[in-house]
Amino acid sequence: MRHKKYPRKDKGQRVHFKNRLMERYGMTIDRSGIKAIGELIRNGDTIQSRKSTNRVSVHTIIYQGKELRVAYDKSRKQVVSALPK
Repeated sequence: MRHKKYPRKDKGQRVHFKNRLMERYGMTIDRSGIKAIGELIRNGDTIQSRKSTNRVSVHTIIYQGKELRVAYDKSRKQVVSALPK
């Protein structure tokens, strides 16, 4: 009997981020762009940041000339969601 494969959480977070970025900012992004935003956050190139939970923090960054608020998951080292302005 074959087991159903469930999508991994990190892939789900990337899809969620792409959808919210389009919905809230009208921007499209690919995987390399998502990684670039993660690098900005890991390097401390953010305007403002605050801790949301032990695992997730909220950062304000400048990306492609736009100011974005994003949620970042430090355990998976990737962005989780684009938050409203």
